[in-house]
Parts: sequence; structure tokens; C-alpha cells
Amino acid sequence: MLAESDGFNKTEVETCAQLFMRLASKPSLESLDLHLFPSHFPKPGEVVEIHGASATGKTELLMHFISKCILPKRWNTLLINGIEAEVVLIDTDFKFSVIRLYQILKEQLMKIIDVDSNDICTSSWAAQTETLSSKTHSKEPSKKDQQTIKNEKVLEELVQSCLDRLYLVRCSSSEQLLITLHSMENVFSKHPQMTVLMLDSVSSFYWEDRVKTGDNWKSFEALQDNIIDLLQKLVQDYRLVVFLTKNSTSQHFKSGKFSHNPNTDHGQIEAFDCKYWSKLSAHRLILTRDDFPFPVVVKGNEMYASYFVKVFNKKEHHHCKFYINSNGILYA
Repeated sequence: MLAESDGFNKTEVETCAQLFMRLASKPSLESLDLHLFPSHFPKPGEVVEIHGASATGKTELLMHFISKCILPKRWNTLLINGIEAEVVLIDTDFKFSVIRLYQILKEQLMKIIDVDSNDICTSSWAAQTETLSSKTHSKEPSKKDQQTIKNEKVLEELVQSCLDRLYLVRCSSSEQLLITLHSMENVFSKHPQMTVLMLDSVSSFYWEDRVKTGDNWKSFEALQDNIIDLLQKLVQDYRLVVFLTKNSTSQHFKSGKFSHNPNTDHGQIEAFDCKYWSKLSAHRLILTRDDFPFPVVVKGNEMYASYFVKVFNKKEHHHCKFYINSNGILYA
């Protein structure tokens, strides 16, 4: 134990502990999404901006990333190919649906562990039916029904273990966001497996803050800078990968449709607060709707909404198309 006379105090000892946690190995996001990040994937200390107008799939894309992050690498002897990382999501739009994420995880795991979806969907009903039957007729459940109930239980436990890696926080003002980011330092110092911090979205309070600060533009800038400085400190100190969503508009939007102009430069995308936040980003994803005014048919009689994403980073830029259905994101 170090005495205070040796030049050490309690705060400095805690800082050493935090340094140890920061230097701990974190899960790699190399396999996060090979369509969007085929070679230059997000690394610790980097920020990914996700731009797009309303209803262009920004939150859905975050769910896609979250599901990949919190899935396990293996389950018993079965290879799942998840990242097994812990994720903190700060929801400022109050539209993130845990039920939707649960559905995506369940569908992905059913495909991997080869569980009959019909059995899974009806297992709760089957369990109740067998319970009632056993009371009235003293009949033992069949082997098939027992297996169905067992599969459902295993799947539920596996999905729950995935959701345990997600920490969801909701903020309703910039002041709450500042307080939350301050409190996150204590959380990250105790959880070295926390690899990803997501903020959906950074532009939620723009107009509210503009009204509060009025014509005093310096006050508005100071509030934005405080949030950015604190976020930068967390990214650098705890080697986080950060995903930010931002509402944006573009001169290439026409009635909700995006013009696929190969000469379009990512600098032409306008965002409410791009001036302050853009200095953080190492990757930029620009999302647009590709199906206006009607969705396209991609499989049989099923119609899915289609989206177009352009990816920019320091080393490359490319684009791809994806659809959103009940099971999540499907690339074209």
C-alpha cells in the first residue's frame, strides 16, 4: 500500500487502474460487415458517421451492427461467428426497439443452430397445451414436443445472453447527454470488453439547443464542443469504436430519391451540425432510399424497402445496396 507521502493519492491510484483497463485487449471488429468494411474496418479510436435523411435506415443499420457485436463467437461446439463485444447505445431519438433487436437475433440464431422456425414459433403454445393436457388426461408430452420446448428454452437463453452485452441509455436533452458521457468513464473503466459506443442520434437536440441559445451562436458552439471533447476523451482513453447517426440533407435528394451520380462527393452532404462533428470521423456512411415512391420486389411476391449506402474512409470509397425485411438487413 502506498503512503500519501510518497506522492500518490487515491485519485492517481484509480487512474492507474483505469490505464490497465484501457490497455486490455478488446474484440476486433474485422468481421463486423464485409460489405461495408471489406478491408478498412473500424479500429479502436475511430468514429463512424452514419448520415441520412429521415427513414433511410440509420437505426436499422445500427441494429445490424449491434447484433453482430453481441453475438457469441461460439456456442458449445457450434461456430456462431459473432464478435462477442459489449456495446453501449445512447438513444436520443427514443425510437430504438429492443423487441426488434430481439427478433433479429432470434432469426439469425435459428438459421445458425438449425432450429425449426415453426416449432420455435409454436413452442409456447405447445408447452401450454401439454401442461393443460397433463392436468386433464395425465398424458406425458411426446418426444417431439419435449424437443420443441427444449429448443425454445435453449434459444431464449442464448438470445438473453446476447442482450446482456447491450447497455441501453436514453437521453432527452444535451445536458443529459453530457452527464451520461461523464458517467460512462466509470462504466468503461470497469468493463474492458466494452468495445463500441453508439449515439443515435447526435442531431436530436439541434433545434432545441438553438432555441435555448437564441442568437448567441457562441453558446451553441460551446455546448457542441463540450460534448465533442468529452466524446473524444472517451474514445482515446478507452480505445472505443464509436458509431454516430446524423440527420442530413443533400442537394441530390429529390422528393426522397437519391440521384446515383458517380461524381457525387461526400463533402456535398449537408448536416445540421456537420461543422462540429465531422472532425471526429474516420468513416462516413451516407444512406438514401432507393425505392421511392414504391418498394421493389426482391423475392417472389414479397416486397422490401430498398436502400443505397455510400461508404467513405481515408483509404477507399464504394457503395452497395441493401433491403430491410422482418429479419434485418439483406444485401443485394
